Amino acid sequence: MTDASSPRPPTSGPPDLAEQAHVFLSRLRHSRPPRADSGTAHPFLAGRDEGRGPREWRAQFRALHLLADHGPLTMQQLAQRLDVTPPTVTGIVKRLAEQELVERERDEDDSRVSWISISETGRAAVQAVHEDRRRAMEALFQQYTPEEQIEISRAIRIVERVLVDKAAPLLVDGEIVVSEPADDHCHGRHRR
Repeated sequence: MTDASSPRPPTSGPPDLAEQAHVFLSRLRHSRPPRADSGTAHPFLAGRDEGRGPREWRAQFRALHLLADHGPLTMQQLAQRLDVTPPTVTGIVKRLAEQELVERERDEDDSRVSWISISETGRAAVQAVHEDRRRAMEALFQQYTPEEQIEISRAIRIVERVLVDKAAPLLVDGEIVVSEPADDHCHGRHRR
């Protein structure tokens, strides 16, 4: 029996990539990347560490990201894509609306339906999160030699190609989710 801290004996088969990816993504998700200077950070970024719990912040960011990528969605569509209950999505949207990150509009044909769209402030928040993550990843990868960076880049391109080709699960805000095609038909029903 080997000690958990000692290296595992080499195996003759391929490495357990699923386990390595799981461990890597778990470590990445739970790591605390460097934060932007508080004087220049978007207010939504400040909410990660102040006032809101990390789960609430992630849920709000996932909602913003979906709205940025897929355009206006009904409350029901947003709940389905976030895989949450309607009351949960109502709370998420309420908090985002209070921060002026989303806008609500009643459907012209069915007043029971609300369309949720991302505001310009919300788009700026999504962009700020992306920029913050990019800076954190740049700081992380600067620790590697140029040769290691080339290896990592090749590996990322291979994984990305497979994810795109196979519509495999994607990592969104540190959580693995299954990608869904955009509901282009929903935009036709939303009239302004």
